Amino acid sequence: MKDRLAELQQKADKGGTLSDLHDRLYDEQTPSEEALLLSKDHWDNVETFLARVNGVLNDLHDMESLLEEIKIKHSQILIEPGVHQQFTDDLNRAIESFKMKSYATQTAVRQMNAEVQKLNGDPKDYSANGVDARIKRNQVMAMTKKFQNVLLAFNNEQMKYKEKCKQKITSYLSLSGRNMPDEDIDKAIESGQLFDYTKGLILAQRDKRALYDEVKSRHEDIIRLEASIRELHDLFQDMSMLLESQGEMLNHIERNVESAVDYATKAFRNVKQAKEMQTSARKLYYINILRVVDCRGNSFVTGRPLIIRSSIELHQLPIVCGNEATVPRSQFVLLLKFAELCLLF
Repeated sequence: MKDRLAELQQKADKGGTLSDLHDRLYDEQTPSEEALLLSKDHWDNVETFLARVNGVLNDLHDMESLLEEIKIKHSQILIEPGVHQQFTDDLNRAIESFKMKSYATQTAVRQMNAEVQKLNGDPKDYSANGVDARIKRNQVMAMTKKFQNVLLAFNNEQMKYKEKCKQKITSYLSLSGRNMPDEDIDKAIESGQLFDYTKGLILAQRDKRALYDEVKSRHEDIIRLEASIRELHDLFQDMSMLLESQGEMLNHIERNVESAVDYATKAFRNVKQAKEMQTSARKLYYINILRVVDCRGNSFVTGRPLIIRSSIELHQLPIVCGNEATVPRSQFVLLLKFAELCLLF
């Protein structure tokens, strides 16, 4: 056996690097192949859109990190006795950063959603039903859902902290000998008159003064919490409405996918039937051969050996008859054996 390793290596070197082969493959594409790909302008548009999506996702990641920081500060404020201004300042700074990123993210998501809606409203636009439009729709829906989940987690954390602050205030009032129902505490907090009930706590004792300061601090925390919840409530409602409108679009896409699955299933059945018909036709073909040729290679019609003048006529064996030339009987025996094997499948 001849060693052709050197020859193959030489041909591989002539082919160039993988990037060269990729460029050559792109240059040698046929028009039919190029029609299946997006144009350069569409790809550039998609890449720009995805870059904006990455920016929004980074902001959402920062918001999740800020939310974790807020949870830690809440725990520290509730656990540590007394008033710690540093904890409060850090908490307020984290909440403000979260709100700023929320507004920026809302603006970006709404802009991208408007672009997708514009594509859907223009049936003449090639990209409306193209790959790039589907990519944009999926990305916007995923971003909106993730944004809503982050806002919901923030709202839940604020509500939990608010309830714990109320429990702390109730505990402080009980320690001072002032028992107030939860409804009265809620009304006092909402009206800002909680200090009217706690003025009696300002006594000469140092511990009573510290107790009053803690009640005041928790009350201020609750006021800030309610303000932040009100600010983000409209934003949360806006994202909910946006998700609801996108849900209709998602249902439409789901119906298209279900239709595509039905067509694919039907195509699979058609291919299976075609294969079965091909097998049946092949069996019938060799049955006809057996009807024409006997075990010695002679024709049942003429009683003489069959004539095969070329390899092409081998496929027309059932209809080729005569006595001009003969084919070695060993070939007919092999052909008959092959036909018998085909009949088994």
